[in-house]
Amino acid sequence: MMNSKSRNFTIACALASMSSYVPAASAEDDRYELGFRAETNLGPGVPTNDMIGFSFIGRYQLNENWWLGLALEHSPEYDVEDPFRRFNIDAESNDPAATSTMISAWGERRYWQTPMRRYLFWTAGMGINQVDVDDLVDTDNAGNPYDISTEVDSEIALTGSFGQRHQLGSAFSVGYGARVEYRFTEWTFTNRETDETATVDDYFVHGAFVDFNYTF
Repeated sequence: MMNSKSRNFTIACALASMSSYVPAASAEDDRYELGFRAETNLGPGVPTNDMIGFSFIGRYQLNENWWLGLALEHSPEYDVEDPFRRFNIDAESNDPAATSTMISAWGERRYWQTPMRRYLFWTAGMGINQVDVDDLVDTDNAGNPYDISTEVDSEIALTGSFGQRHQLGSAFSVGYGARVEYRFTEWTFTNRETDETATVDDYFVHGAFVDFNYTF
């Protein structure tokens, strides 16, 4: 996990590099992009921690500097961190798997450095995320059974990112950057052995990504 000094250094470098970029139109007349993004995200630990995912992306050029983006994002088989601890159960670590799929949209601002065939960008948008969590059935350290189910409300995510892309020939580009999300939601855990419930509300996610794009 990136520590605070590393995060501050990354942000400082990004801000410093922005000064060498100026708004300018791309030399190309292309107006559409298709892309693939691979990403890793870190959560607060409750309800989840690390999430690895991928996205299929489409973008439409509005004018010389602004684009609209739409993505189908999928995170398969990531861990929900020890939900039995919401009920003060004494047991060995046991993480059920979760799967999520998000549809997201955003606006994207680009700052071209034409001679170097690269540009800096930032985005702001939102998404709707659906999460499915496996049931967790086991026994605690005293041999007592527990049976925990998880229901997750649709998550409304506010998203933002910044990064840099490099042109590879006339149609292809590769990019990388950092991303943040704030997810408005409610996770409800139920221990079906005791009929107890516990909830976890909104949470923050941050991570890094790399993307590959084709412009036409």
